[in-house]
Amino acid sequence: MNRLLPVVVAGGDEGRLAIHQDVTFLLGRIEPEVGVSHALAAGRSAYLFVASREIEAAGKTLVAGNALEYTGEPEVAVRGRAMVEVVLFDLPG
Repeated sequence: MNRLLPVVVAGGDEGRLAIHQDVTFLLGRIEPEVGVSHALAAGRSAYLFVASREIEAAGKTLVAGNALEYTGEPEVAVRGRAMVEVVLFDLPG
């Protein structure tokens, strides 16, 4: 809880599922008023999907079903407004 956990990674490692693409899928469950972040390496982009409830990210309020694209940003920072679940894709871009 209160972190973004990589669950699918290119080639697989440490018990994570493998995918034959240059992408990492991360899942997060975040408590109210708690912030988490994920650093993006140079040349990487991300898509953040809100699976439940409401979050703050990039100065915006997002609710379940909303998504946000990050391009040219150094990190993805998320703050829960309630107990929330998010999915983050880290990919080239």
